[in-house]
Amino acid sequence: MPDTAHRRPQPLRAAIVYDFDGTLARGNLQERSFIPDIAGMKHADFWMEVKRLAKLEDADEILVYMHLMLDRARAPVTPTPA
Repeated sequence: MPDTAHRRPQPLRAAIVYDFDGTLARGNLQERSFIPDIAGMKHADFWMEVKRLAKLEDADEILVYMHLMLDRARAPVTPTPA
């Protein structure tokens, strides 16, 4: 039996796959859970806010929605009414 007590453990490998452009699944993955659960918004409200910010800042909508998702994920969690 080989002596494994003195071997360094090998680092684990992991991959995170995020289908941000809808090529792997129908629709946007963020609409299924992120927007309602993390952002705390309805889909339509989220995308209206993206369009508003993109127009206001003369920015690309993809970059704006990614930024808005980060902002919402970092925001303090507020309890939802039961």
